[in-house]
Amino acid sequence: MTVKIERPAFNLREKLSELDRPVGNLGTEILKTNSIDEFFHNYAIGRKNLLINGQFDIWQRGTTFANQGGGNTGYKADRWRIYSASGSVITCTRESFNVGQNKVPGNPRYMLRLSNVPDANTSWMEIEQRVEDVTRFSDRWITISFWIRANQPQYGNDYLSVKLNFGSGGSSDMQFGHTTFDISTEWERKVFTYYCPTISGKTVGSSSFLEMKTLQASATQADTYYDVANFQMEYGRQATPIEQRSYQEELALCQRYYWQVNDNKYRRCVAGYKRHDNDVHFEIQCPVPMRIAPAPTLSDGGTFTNFQSNFSSTQSNPTISEWDIDTGKGLLVIDSNYSSTHLIIPSWEGYQLQLSAEI
Repeated sequence: MTVKIERPAFNLREKLSELDRPVGNLGTEILKTNSIDEFFHNYAIGRKNLLINGQFDIWQRGTTFANQGGGNTGYKADRWRIYSASGSVITCTRESFNVGQNKVPGNPRYMLRLSNVPDANTSWMEIEQRVEDVTRFSDRWITISFWIRANQPQYGNDYLSVKLNFGSGGSSDMQFGHTTFDISTEWERKVFTYYCPTISGKTVGSSSFLEMKTLQASATQADTYYDVANFQMEYGRQATPIEQRSYQEELALCQRYYWQVNDNKYRRCVAGYKRHDNDVHFEIQCPVPMRIAPAPTLSDGGTFTNFQSNFSSTQSNPTISEWDIDTGKGLLVIDSNYSSTHLIIPSWEGYQLQLSAEI
């Protein structure tokens, strides 16, 4: 006699996810993925930190910025833009961690400090990074994490805001994240997860970016400073430990957006040649290809110098010509009556030739 037994069908993946196994939150999320493609899409295997200079190792422009006026005070640590209230005066500095400290994991060397000490109770202070190309975020989960403390507690007035800017000629901005939080005098890790909707139907213009901005949007308590460290933005719905890139790699990532020619003494850029219209052309070769043809300036009101004499003060702002976006090579053009063959930057007087391709 034959007995036939039928068992109901079941989904092995679902049963495995129900097992009482010590897989943790991330393991549970991984078990719920339906394919290798979905796993890689959600958890960004390989390079994961979408922010550049999240550990504040690179400061090409300097490490102390005192008496910064209100409004957009520009980039300080590489890739990090600073804002403050009109009429307020703030200071941005690079501060060092003590060797062997265990409050902030990953052994970071530096933190960024933003301070209104001393200042009246009228300031707001923000830091921002713009991540290139909105198409990278369409229909994606992202998680932002960082460590923060203040010299006095802050309650409910600090925030993290995330939005898409579709660039010149593109659609209107799309904000998809805004969260307020408290800040302690002790180091604390903040973690925020957001879903970025699809950008289907949107127009993407030139120089589009995701904007991440945080800290105070209204009056900051008088004599307050903030310390921030270990910023990371990654795909997925879980925060993971900070990605540790080498100094050389992080510097190269920063130099896509900003590079300055600076040396301990005179720095000879390159050989130049004089044209019939009195323009002098000097070849520029950047260490990495920059995002766009950069805007050149000379810091601190300096003038260019050659072996014969100074260029006049009216020649302090050169232009860029014939830029090759693929190689990071082009011509620095200066209007001059001199038959110079070399360009000298008097960096021993505090001047640097700055090339900016920031978003």
